[in-house]
Amino acid sequence: MECPKCRKTVSEYDYECPYCGVKIKQRPEKKPKKVRAKAADSGEKVKRGFFMRKKPPMPPPPDAERKKSGSGLKIAALIICGVLIVIIIVAVAVSLAGSKGEKYAESAAEYIGSGLSTIESKTDMHFLDESKYSGVNSAVAFDYVLESDKSTSVWGVEYPEWAVFLKMSSADFVTDVTYTDFSVVHKDIRGVKHKELIVLDSFDENAKQAKVMNYIDIDPYSICYSQSGRVTYTYKYYYKLDNGDEQAAVLRVVFNEDGKFKYSTTELVYPDNM
Repeated sequence: MECPKCRKTVSEYDYECPYCGVKIKQRPEKKPKKVRAKAADSGEKVKRGFFMRKKPPMPPPPDAERKKSGSGLKIAALIICGVLIVIIIVAVAVSLAGSKGEKYAESAAEYIGSGLSTIESKTDMHFLDESKYSGVNSAVAFDYVLESDKSTSVWGVEYPEWAVFLKMSSADFVTDVTYTDFSVVHKDIRGVKHKELIVLDSFDENAKQAKVMNYIDIDPYSICYSQSGRVTYTYKYYYKLDNGDEQAAVLRVVFNEDGKFKYSTTELVYPDNM
């Protein structure tokens, strides 16, 4: 190939004459290269030659949050239920333990009119003609007694927690069975504290026993089953008067053998006859 200016021979691959510098032919245009951005540097990623932004993390759906919250509430509810079940079991156990003597008295009362040997042969009870506690022997009139193994203190004197007393006729058969819960007067000889004087005037004769006792709402000090078929509940309690003084009282409520209310009496107790 010959240079058009200096007429010297040049290569066909030259774009300019190496001797005189004249442009022999036009250089081809260079096409721009595609730039691929690095995902780590730009926060973008390349897919099939296109730039695509990373999607931000999606927040958890509302249902998932609700399920998580609901699971926590269920666990808390289960824990609370477990605690309540334990409390109920303990309360029932205490209640059953406290009413053991009362159940013995109910069983013995079924044999009123019979002799002591009949009661002992028909039940698992064994009565003594004298209490193990001097306070009982001095304060209570009875012919035979069945008492708890555990004791309680009343004014510094030891008594059984509960006792079942039998009274006998001259013909040597049972006329009265009395259950006494000495734990009622353990903290206070006056009995349990109540908000006010208990008045049962609103109850008609033959009102249901359960309704009357629910209204009284305190544990009886004693329950006496008599040969006549009547059952007398005795309550010892005290309440506060308007002037701030505390008044002790003894309430006796009588039911017939069918568990219907008959009448009640209230005796206000003062220090000279406590």
